[in-house]
Amino acid sequence: MKQILATAILAALGLAAAPASAEVRFSGFGQVVAGKTTDDGGYPGSNYDSDIDFAEESLFGLQINADISERIEAVAQIIGTGDDGFDAELAWAYANIRLDHGFSTKVGRQRSAFYRYSDFLDVGYAYPWMRPPTAVYNLGLDTLDGVTVSHAANFGSWYSHLQVQYGGYDGELNNAGALPVETRNQAGFAWEMEYDEWLSLRAAWFRSDFSAHIDDLEMLAGVFAAYGLDAVAANIVADDDEGVFSSIGAKVERNGWLLVGERITTKVDGALVPRQTDWYVSAGRRFGKVMPYVVYGERKGEPRRDILGLLPQDNPLYPVLEGAVAGTRNEETYTSIGARWDFMSNVAFKADWTRFESKTGARAESDLASVGLVFTF
Repeated sequence: MKQILATAILAALGLAAAPASAEVRFSGFGQVVAGKTTDDGGYPGSNYDSDIDFAEESLFGLQINADISERIEAVAQIIGTGDDGFDAELAWAYANIRLDHGFSTKVGRQRSAFYRYSDFLDVGYAYPWMRPPTAVYNLGLDTLDGVTVSHAANFGSWYSHLQVQYGGYDGELNNAGALPVETRNQAGFAWEMEYDEWLSLRAAWFRSDFSAHIDDLEMLAGVFAAYGLDAVAANIVADDDEGVFSSIGAKVERNGWLLVGERITTKVDGALVPRQTDWYVSAGRRFGKVMPYVVYGERKGEPRRDILGLLPQDNPLYPVLEGAVAGTRNEETYTSIGARWDFMSNVAFKADWTRFESKTGARAESDLASVGLVFTF
């Protein structure tokens, strides 16, 4: 897989090897966002606090497309984010091969097709909100090193786009600081059906062999292993355990209205990871160049209580395990109101207020206010 990725990177960046007549196109995108919480509480998946922060969600990106031949296109995308000091990072590097009968394939570094807006996570101009709804867009496993086979076709008033992906990822979660993770044998599909350009239905399913190196869980597993409780220890740490992701969603865009929603479920068998069910719904109404919107979303994680059956209740370590299992429970809500103003053909202003509430954990509630300028060029 690393060899495949290296080949795609060379194809995407080594454009000098392309024929002199090859067309090379440059495009870009970016956003400058200022945000702060209204108190000392933080906001999940971010470094926002009560001080105004201009770096956390600001970013700039450059995309390079080069036609290597009539059927092969090399694509590279370089992004610098404010929360990482605007250091340039290669987000995409793949070769796109156009085949016959509506088929195409991408080989290299690309987006995992988990969500409706997976391909546009960093392009704030592509969606109405300040950010994709946090209740659902929180997995952090956005990148795939592998291959995607796609098929597009029209069936009367319906348009079908099917993606089948295979690959893996070895790096860090995008929303969890420096948490090392690895997915192997990640395989699945995403299928979107669009009717008459106003109704879109989408479903996705993926599985992978998932590993995560979480210091606290590894220490806890070490305690049980030291007492010879290897079965318990093996069910705490995610080490090549099967992870499953599924999602369904719908979008209606008609007569100035935008209604969109997604629901996802995730689980990791054999690890102390809750079974997660997350969803959001959003409504917006366009008035000329302005679209106000509302979003409501929920996250709910159910602990894996079946792990408790691996240890007798009279074991002195049972309360330790019980507390660890209970600590994985989460229940959160996100409520947003905001607006987007398209005051130029490629530039928009956004404003957003999001209320976060948790019934578990240390952060009981917080309000995040943010404004931003998003653009393409």
